[in-house]
Amino acid sequence: MDRDWIAFVGPPGAGKSTLLEKLADDPKYVDVYRKGYLNLLYWDSMILAAIPEKIKNTLELKIKNCICITKFDDFIINNRHLLTTVIKDISNCGHKPEALFSRWRRSIQRYELAMGNLPSDIIPLFDEGIHQQILKINWYSRNNMDLLNYLRLAPTPSVLVLVDAPPYICLSRQKKRGSVTVDKSWNKNIQEEQRYLNDTATQLRKILDETNIPVIYVDNSGDLENSFMFLKRELDTYI
Repeated sequence: MDRDWIAFVGPPGAGKSTLLEKLADDPKYVDVYRKGYLNLLYWDSMILAAIPEKIKNTLELKIKNCICITKFDDFIINNRHLLTTVIKDISNCGHKPEALFSRWRRSIQRYELAMGNLPSDIIPLFDEGIHQQILKINWYSRNNMDLLNYLRLAPTPSVLVLVDAPPYICLSRQKKRGSVTVDKSWNKNIQEEQRYLNDTATQLRKILDETNIPVIYVDNSGDLENSFMFLKRELDTYI
């Protein structure tokens, strides 16, 4: 699809969502993950404002159960090799492969809705998108994922923003917000699991050098505002 879009990737607690949300304050961007399906399909604010909340909820469910399924099917018709790769990688996961596939499918659905329906002058920002799923699938499969093959088969963003921070900072931020991603019943040591995810991000950064994907690396271990201003300056060179 011939339009700009930006993928955000990073281990939990690195601050990618926070940076993305700050960027989305600019009206030329939209945070796809936090927009409902209805907002992605019908962008006209006047139309949305006129729809009663109860009807909105019903339409949201209809879109999720009908239109999104069609969007996923349409994507897969043109990306069968990516589907084959994902199924192979997820089959190596020892924990909740069905949930992983559902998350990946939803990332495709949001991508298709946003790319096909948002106005051309709006730039979609993808958190928990197609590329962020790399970290989760590789984590659950214990590093059995073919990262380079996935990147070559997946849609190519105008820019991929890779946000990182040291594991101890990532964990501290997660504890502060009251939700620690790596704190699973099957994990014996959350510090080790966080390091594992950060190592995957480092590995991904090296592999991205072998692709044609433009990458902005943000070290978000310090002041958030400095990281944000750096990101904005870098984005200006691409978009």
